[in-house]
Amino acid sequence: MAEETRVLSSIEIRNLMLDTLAYEADDIDSEGKTFKKYGYQGTQSDLYRLMEGLAIKRGLIESDIPLHGAAWGGSGLMLHAHSTTNFSYSDIQNIYEQFHLLLNQGIIAPGAIGNYGPNLPSFHVTQYGLKCLEEHEILPYDVDGYFEKIKNIPSISEWVKFYIKEALQCYNANCMEAAVIMLGLSSEKIIDEQIGEEAGIKSVAFIIHGLYAYGYLKCEKGVHRLVRLSPFDSNNRRHTSFASVDVTPIFETSEINIEINPNDLKIDVYRSSGCGGQGVNTTDSAVRITHLPTKIVVTCQNERSQIQNKERALEVLKSKLYKLELDKRNQDLKEIKGELSDINFGSQIRSYVMHPYSLVKDNRTGTETSNVQKVLDGDLDMFINDNLKKGC
Repeated sequence: MAEETRVLSSIEIRNLMLDTLAYEADDIDSEGKTFKKYGYQGTQSDLYRLMEGLAIKRGLIESDIPLHGAAWGGSGLMLHAHSTTNFSYSDIQNIYEQFHLLLNQGIIAPGAIGNYGPNLPSFHVTQYGLKCLEEHEILPYDVDGYFEKIKNIPSISEWVKFYIKEALQCYNANCMEAAVIMLGLSSEKIIDEQIGEEAGIKSVAFIIHGLYAYGYLKCEKGVHRLVRLSPFDSNNRRHTSFASVDVTPIFETSEINIEINPNDLKIDVYRSSGCGGQGVNTTDSAVRITHLPTKIVVTCQNERSQIQNKERALEVLKSKLYKLELDKRNQDLKEIKGELSDINFGSQIRSYVMHPYSLVKDNRTGTETSNVQKVLDGDLDMFINDNLKKGC
């Protein structure tokens, strides 16, 4: 084995493996073999041998030891690891791990047609795998690949990286709900958008999911004033624009769970009246239920037995309590929403001035900054925190 001068990273090994599966030229193998030539199928030893040839061609490893077909065993394991490969020990272990990750991800599958056999070390590239080879897709299993993708995103904080890493680890452990929760710290979805008649956006509605989302963003409710040189004015004149922002919490009606405490019920039974069949008018089958906390009264006497009447009465009571809770939530929502301010001068809660000077100022707290673009890009923390301190 070659002296360990450089160890390839997991993402390098993974990319090398994918590139080897997709490689078309016959210049990395003494036999001229490629996986495409053989219908994207072969053995683990074929893959590892071709990977070594491609790694040498790209200068990733040194070619101290001549390559030959027997360098890798038919089982895909090393025959003589100390003398038959230019990969380091760490690279070899990583190659085995990445191969089984591709199996778990469904990019490759055991078995191949022809003289190969139905099990490992024979394998083939799946239809999904062919798509991944074409697009070189980064999958959630590939933690290094994900971080390689996001490393150039400006202003991404360390705690965001931490939560992404935690989510990927949950995903790899098949803990899907935990992964979604870790990634769902904050998410936005536009549900309605109206484009302006001349330019821009007339109105937009979107949902924000996240921890304490309403608590943080409720302070943004109100009129926002923007002063700038309008890009839509051919004369480049200064314009003042207003935007009215409404922030409303979402009440999930499906989460209304009505539980009736038997101790809160007064149940009376009596003899049914009116037309009835056998047993209806001769027994105390009618039921009257009073819900003591709300004073709601429901009765039922149409069923043939007291048990049936009681069940039906409880169903009616539950629906009435559900309606009562729904009305209460609607009233709470109405009180939370309040009334929107008129859109005009003097009613704004915050001003964004981009000309003739740069200033963002919150009229409620006096908080201000000259970095207008940073605020417009979404950095509202200083304004939100100061408003929360005032009891927004």
